Formats: sequence, structure tokens, C-alpha cells
Amino acid sequence: MTDVQTVIANARFVITCDAQDSVIESAAVAIDDGRIVAVGDVEDFEAETVIDASGCIVLPGFVNLHTHL
Repeated sequence: MTDVQTVIANARFVITCDAQDSVIESAAVAIDDGRIVAVGDVEDFEAETVIDASGCIVLPGFVNLHTHL
């Protein structure tokens, strides 16, 4: 197990900012020291704080989330 500060778990979708604009279904995000350290399967991470994002879309890495889609 790797210790991290926060895991955002159970997201319906995680929309990444990678070069392929990947959308990962049923995923999670591990965050440590203000940085995203893993996206997708984060079962190997132990978090101080776990945020349940069930049914939600997670948009890690965006600076300005105020947008009109």
C-alpha cells in the first residue's frame, strides 16, 4: 500500500487532461501533496481522506471549472 492524502473514489467517469483526452469509467483519483499521482484503479493506495464521488464526473487537472459545455 502507498499512503496518499486523498482519494476521490467511485466516480462514474473520470475525464482526463492527457494527450488522448481519455475518459475512464468507474474510476478513482489518488492525490498526494497537491499532485495527482494515479487515475483509474487506485486500490493500492491508502488515503487519509476518501471522497465518495458515486454517480459523479471527476475532472482532475482543470484549473478553471467554470465552463459552459
